[in-house]
Amino acid sequence: MFLTEAAKNAVRYDPKLRLFYERVRSRRLDQKAIIATANKMLKIIWLMLTRKEVYESANRKRYIKKLNRMDGKDSRCWQKVGSRSPAYRASIMSVRTKYGQSDAYEVPA
Repeated sequence: MFLTEAAKNAVRYDPKLRLFYERVRSRRLDQKAIIATANKMLKIIWLMLTRKEVYESANRKRYIKKLNRMDGKDSRCWQKVGSRSPAYRASIMSVRTKYGQSDAYEVPA
């Protein structure tokens, strides 16, 4: 139930999943396309967890803004960075290392 709701939102915001959804919907009904998209999302999640990778979305600018907000670099953040768990900070540092950034994420122009 929750994965299908997540799939509906992903179709709205992720261009890759939207194209997959539209392709399936052209052959099947709307609900079957949502279930197929949720299945695809589950496979992506499983691969991300087993490979310990982050999701490479096409909307990198929005992704980096969200990471800044979660990390406390954005002034609108409601939680201090020091209150985050060590595992969370380690995952943020691994993303920073992957993108070659030492202290903060920079939003590309």
